[in-house]
Amino acid sequence: MMNGLKAILFSFIFTIPMLSQAQTTWTEINKKTADFYIHHDYENALSSAKEMLDFAVKNDTNKPPMRHFYVTRSLDTLGLIYFQKSDYNKAIDSFKRAIEIERGQSRYTNKETIDMVINLATSYEKLGKYDRAEDQYKEAIRTFSKNYGHNNFIVANYINMLGSLHVKQGDYISAESLYINSLRKLQAIYGIDDPMTINSLIGLGSLYKAKKDYYSSSGYYKQALKILSKPDNHISNSQAVLIFNGLAYLYKMDKNYNFAEELYAEALRVNRSIYGENNPNTAKSINNLASLYKAKGDYRKAIKLYQQAADINIKIFGDKSPKLAINMNNLASVYFEMGEYKKSEKLFKESLSIREQTLGANHPKVATSLLNLAHLYRKTNRESAAIELEERALSIRQKAKQYQ
Repeated sequence: MMNGLKAILFSFIFTIPMLSQAQTTWTEINKKTADFYIHHDYENALSSAKEMLDFAVKNDTNKPPMRHFYVTRSLDTLGLIYFQKSDYNKAIDSFKRAIEIERGQSRYTNKETIDMVINLATSYEKLGKYDRAEDQYKEAIRTFSKNYGHNNFIVANYINMLGSLHVKQGDYISAESLYINSLRKLQAIYGIDDPMTINSLIGLGSLYKAKKDYYSSSGYYKQALKILSKPDNHISNSQAVLIFNGLAYLYKMDKNYNFAEELYAEALRVNRSIYGENNPNTAKSINNLASLYKAKGDYRKAIKLYQQAADINIKIFGDKSPKLAINMNNLASVYFEMGEYKKSEKLFKESLSIREQTLGANHPKVATSLLNLAHLYRKTNRESAAIELEERALSIRQKAKQYQ
């Protein structure tokens, strides 16, 4: 699940014509764009999406109910691709343009339009603009509840996304309330042990993991796994991976490395079987397994796997991606543990530079990178340089709190 964004584009073909030939041409460009997208060829997907938008604008219709319909769907597509390229500001611009056009149409309350609002919320969240993300999540919840009712899986899922946002902000009380609200809503509709409740259980597991209440976290993850494993339930691979990773992390923190390794390896096996080797999900699983070897002190294995994950992300996203910044930060931390401070410093600086370029100078992850580098400076007796970075990191975090 892409945190609220559609995982595969355009699974439907519109049957109401713009103009018969124009609609056919737009659909062909749409399919071409989708093919590039699902194969992670984002440069060609972007070029194709721009072609699709240009075509939609030139062949637009003012006739209801399809007024500007293809334009807004093209803008939404463009936003999704910018999101995958980590160009979140351009993603936001595309989604906002689409939503603004839709706002003047009778179809503003359509589910597809509400999806655009969720996409906008997710993009704000990636940039650390949590208050704006929260406004959009709440807008989506209100609009969907008003037009389709509030007792359904989709509203509960939106509530889970809002809960995840509060976890990122450290607002665990609000997050807990939202996750429990979602869980109770779904249990009332579908039953206590229904698969529809799994996302809420996973959310509660992640919340208590963030709070370092590992006992409670384990209970929710295991409850989700028990439901998922029932013979008559359809196995969701994405949910299984989230559960495996959550439990593996808990075992790792408990220094139960054998169980942790089994679960991380199983998550990696699932992702490889579904997505293949050159996929961001596979890279993330490799990264998780590397973190285990780092915890065990097997630094050579950790370095090999972190580099493998980095190579996959470079191949897919290029050398200026926030995902690559994570890989570099992790590699730097291993070299730091090994006492190879020059290698560590170089990688910490590269990670910081990528985050500043892609996320902005005042993003919370930039503050994290500054603190990592400051820690290295202190270890290498550069106190004044460390203090300067720590003050900058503190300023970012204080601004973030005021902004929220």
